[in-house]
Amino acid sequence: TDDPFQLAVINLGEFTEELMSVEPGTEAYVRGPHGNAVSPEPGARIMAVAGGTGLAAVYQLARDFGNTEIFFGARSAERLYFVDESAKVSDLHIATDDGSRGHHGVITELLEQRLEALSPEERESLVFYNCGPAPMVRAAEVVERKYCSPERIFNAIDYWTKCGVGICGACDAPDGRRLCVDGPFLDAADSDRSAAINSPVIGS
Repeated sequence: TDDPFQLAVINLGEFTEELMSVEPGTEAYVRGPHGNAVSPEPGARIMAVAGGTGLAAVYQLARDFGNTEIFFGARSAERLYFVDESAKVSDLHIATDDGSRGHHGVITELLEQRLEALSPEERESLVFYNCGPAPMVRAAEVVERKYCSPERIFNAIDYWTKCGVGICGACDAPDGRRLCVDGPFLDAADSDRSAAINSPVIGS
C-alpha cells in the first residue's frame, strides 16, 4: 500500500470538480483497487507510454518492477507531473505538444525513434504498456506493432469509468471487455479485439 496514498486527477466533471475543492484533513472513503494486477514476465524490458493521468499507472509499473523506460506526453510542461519521481525509477522520455519541455511533438515520435535504435535482439524482450487517452493509446499501439507481436502490447484507455464494478458498461472496450473488471490493461493480441485500434474517441 502506498503511504501516503496519492491520486492523479484531471478536473473534467461534477465529481472531479468536487474532489478538487476538498480541504486537507477531510476523511474520504476510497473503493478499490479494481481489475487485475499487472505481472510482466521475468526479464521483460518494459516500455511504458503515458499521457494525461496515465502516468500514475505506468509510474507504479516502473517503481514495482524496474527495467522500465517511460515515455510521457503532455500538451505543455504545465500538464506534467510525477516527473522527478518517474526519473528516479525509470529512463524517462518527455514530449510536449508546444515544445515547452522535452521533445517538441507527440510522444509516439520519441517512442519510434527509441525503437529504431534498438537491435532486433534487444526488441525480443520488450513488453509495452500504454495508458492514457484513446487517440494516444491507439497511436502508440500502431507504432509498437511494427516492432513486436501484439501479444506483448497491453492498453489501458481513459474511458468515462463510472460504477467501477462492471455493471454500467461505461468502460466497455469494443469487444465487450470492461476496463474496471478485465483490465485496466487489456492485451492487443487480436486486432479485432484491440481496445486501442477499435476504440471510439470519447466525445466524437
